[in-house]
Amino acid sequence: MEKIEIVEVLWLDTIHTGGGGLTRKEASELKPVPCLSYGRLIEETDDHITIASNIMQHEGDSEQPEYREVTCIPRAVVQSIKKLG
Repeated sequence: MEKIEIVEVLWLDTIHTGGGGLTRKEASELKPVPCLSYGRLIEETDDHITIASNIMQHEGDSEQPEYREVTCIPRAVVQSIKKLG
């Protein structure tokens, strides 16, 4: 069985207001939203990091786990990656 690395990823997400209008001042005060995501590290490249929050191991198939709640985050918005275990 391969080593399981659990990580915490701090990244910035976009913000979107609903259908209501904003003044120019209000719009200029909007900032990206910091998000924390936790999961098993699936892939880490120069372009992105992919993690899975849930892993299903089917009985009798130890080599092929099924990943659920998979998140692929572009590196451009990643603030930090902390290895937890």
